Amino acid sequence: MANTQNMIKWIIDKYPEEEVLSLIDAQILEYVDYDSMESEGYDNEYEWYTDYGRGEAESDILTGLINEAKHELKIGELNIEEHCEVFDAIKDHFGI
Repeated sequence: MANTQNMIKWIIDKYPEEEVLSLIDAQILEYVDYDSMESEGYDNEYEWYTDYGRGEAESDILTGLINEAKHELKIGELNIEEHCEVFDAIKDHFGI
């Protein structure tokens, strides 16, 4: 429990909301199927991702932040419950 709270604090203190949202925006572009987007008449990537994305971009970035915190704080592997606790806390904090 202390490890998860330390990780949450470390991530929140290190990353401003704008930076996290910018990282997610950039990652969304990795998940866009441009052929599908064009053939279905979408004007931009974010509209397409809103309809077809399954949260992969958000998950990639938040999991990366968790892994960075584990490394920096020298914390070993988290069990699924601990990972979900940190993931959900930072997701809520950043309004994702």
